[in-house]
Amino acid sequence: MYCSNNIESLIDDLSNKKVIIYGAGKIGKRIYQTLKKDNISIDRFWDNNYSLHTSIDEVPVDKPNLEFLEKDNVFIIVTIYAKNVTEEIVSQLSASGFKNILYDRQTINNLIYGECAKEVQRHTHIFDLNRCHICPVSKDLDDRCDIYDRFVEKELMVSSKNSSGVIIPSMGILVSNRCNLKCIGCNQLRDFYKKSDIVDIKAVDVISDVMKISNAVGKIEKIVVVGGEALLHKEINVIIEKLISIPNVGILQFITNGSVLPKNDLIFSLLSNKKVKVEVSGYGDFLSSNAKSNVVSVLKKLEKYSVNFEYEKTLQWFDFGDFQDRKYSPERLKHVYDTCCFVSNDLFNGELHKCARSVFGKHLGKVADFKNDYVDIRNSKDEELSEIINEFMKNRTPQICQHCNGTSSLTISAGKQ
Repeated sequence: MYCSNNIESLIDDLSNKKVIIYGAGKIGKRIYQTLKKDNISIDRFWDNNYSLHTSIDEVPVDKPNLEFLEKDNVFIIVTIYAKNVTEEIVSQLSASGFKNILYDRQTINNLIYGECAKEVQRHTHIFDLNRCHICPVSKDLDDRCDIYDRFVEKELMVSSKNSSGVIIPSMGILVSNRCNLKCIGCNQLRDFYKKSDIVDIKAVDVISDVMKISNAVGKIEKIVVVGGEALLHKEINVIIEKLISIPNVGILQFITNGSVLPKNDLIFSLLSNKKVKVEVSGYGDFLSSNAKSNVVSVLKKLEKYSVNFEYEKTLQWFDFGDFQDRKYSPERLKHVYDTCCFVSNDLFNGELHKCARSVFGKHLGKVADFKNDYVDIRNSKDEELSEIINEFMKNRTPQICQHCNGTSSLTISAGKQ
């Protein structure tokens, strides 16, 4: 194993070894960008979903090879965000004889942050929202990235609204649970829906709920707008325009499957705002020919309006399992929560939940109404909401986790209908 607070020493070690990045996702790409600046050559990426990739800057993406012969001369950096999956991978690598393995999150964060800090000192740092978007440092809840935070505050003119000290790092807004697809294993449980379960939240109610939260906290560093399929919402333009204008809201991330082509181009104009990052989820051959055609049209519109977007073609979903009570011990329950990648603080129809599974598990009656798991925004008094949200954010043992696998190594294909 490898863990070092001496980044210069780490760079020297990497320079003298064949470097393999295990994980070709966002963190892997961010580590690759960082090491390139230190003139460290990457031999290859390893990824369990290697067939979804071609290459990254001509660096091959291969199937992990535990029989790799140069075990003493190779340095493997494990960049999987899900801690449970990382632990399993590291255990396999160690049992196979690999000795130089870097997986410690803090060391990886220090490596990335150190490169940006040097740029700041040299006055050569140029903020790139795309680079920060795939960076684990800006997502760390315990040790914030001051470089990222300064940009959000100064360049995007985002400031704390009050002195409550409550910060929401990321909050999802589920504007509707309506979707044009019915994906197996959908995080929002679309494959369980009946027509009567569909709810479209009026724009005035979405905005009222968000404003009430905004007034109760110091800052919402990122809002993620999603559905269902957000582009099906008839008032999505109104919602986006208002969210962009809230003074203590930072980055706005908009997620769509891209297979719905809006009739009004105003949405693309709004999404071109410098605060916005758009993610188009690519479901490949699982889409109908008409849906695929719409995706092409949406991508062209995003390019036409110079929207900052990314088309995610290599998605893999976690299998969260059924809704049976796992009866985890208190320690195990906390571990499931702490190692989960989907604690997204999702707002739906006036309730702020830990995740979409909590939202829709309750909505569909799959789990009990765990009142301590969420905040009833509309029925909370304004003067008490700040403290209520603060307690909600600190809750690391929500009961919904008793009914979930968490982010384990169990995965399913993304977008299969």
